[in-house]
Amino acid sequence: MSTLAAIIEKQPKAVREIAEDVPELLERLIQQCLRKQPARRFQYMDDVKIELEELKEDSDSGKLTSISSTERKRPWRWLWAAGLAR
Repeated sequence: MSTLAAIIEKQPKAVREIAEDVPELLERLIQQCLRKQPARRFQYMDDVKIELEELKEDSDSGKLTSISSTERKRPWRWLWAAGLAR
C-alpha cells in the first residue's frame, strides 16, 4: 500500500539525480511519461516510440548537444532504458 500511495502522491526523482549525463530532451520525455495527470501524458506508446526515434536521429547526426563527450561515443547507452517503454 505504501508503494501505491507513493506512486499516486509523490513526484519521482528527477532523471538527472539518477543519471547525470541524460540529455535534456530525453529527461523531458521521461517526465511527460510519468506525469500524474493522465491527460498530460502521452496517450499512445506509438507517440513515445516516434519521440525516441527522433532523439536517436538527433543523437546520430550530432544535433543533440547536451550529451557529454563520453556519451557522444556511445549515444545508445542512455536510450536503452527509454526503449524499454515500448
